[in-house]
Formats: sequence, C-alpha cells, structure tokens
Amino acid sequence: MIHLRVPQGTILRSAYRNVTCTYDLEGLTEEQQSVLKAYVPKRLLIVYELTTRGNEAADSVMEALSSTGIEGYRIEIPKGLDVNAFAVKEAQHKDALGQLIRKASWIGKERINSISRWVDTTVLTMINLI
Repeated sequence: MIHLRVPQGTILRSAYRNVTCTYDLEGLTEEQQSVLKAYVPKRLLIVYELTTRGNEAADSVMEALSSTGIEGYRIEIPKGLDVNAFAVKEAQHKDALGQLIRKASWIGKERINSISRWVDTTVLTMINLI
C-alpha cells in the first residue's frame, strides 16, 4: 500500500511483487481489508512517515487486521527520504531496498501507539503473500 503511485512503481521495478497502495494516510479501504482477510498473507510490511498521522495510519492498518493473524512489520527508510529518493540515492547498491525490507521491525501490540519506537519512513506498505 503505497501513498503515491510513483513509489509503487519504484518497488515493482525493484522486483518486489504483491505491492498495493493506500490513499494518503487514511489506511486501508474496505476492499483492501476484504482482500487481505480473504488471502491472509503471513506478513504485511508497512512504511509510513514518522509523524503522529503516519503512526496512527500504521496502527489503524494493524488494528483493522488484528483478528486475521497477519503479522505486521515496519520498513525503515532513512530519515528525510521517501522510497523514490532512497532508490535514486542507492541506485548503485542493487539490493539496498531488499536489505531494508529484510530488516523490517515487527509491529507487536506493545508497539502500537508508541511513537518513540518508530523510525522515519516513507509512505509505503507492501504485502508478502508467501
């Protein structure tokens, strides 16, 4: 779930699939929730900006899916960058985005609403249906 369609394309061009977007920081639409609840991916990787609104959006996504057993993870993009800026900056490092994805932090219930534990991120959510 990517905030803008351009970042979604950046992720897809990096050979990562099962990517979708949210619209602004409003969280999941009812249709997206239905699809996720029907397919029940093991993991949902989320990247939202480090703001109160971004944290609330991430919390909202995980709360909406709390009954599904889907595990939530947060992808940590360096402060001040969105996924496009990160991809441009790290273009010479082919797997830089993959490294961030593999380092995603678990969003457990104790992390919900704990703004101090979140790092700056871009507005992106990825779904791993594996």
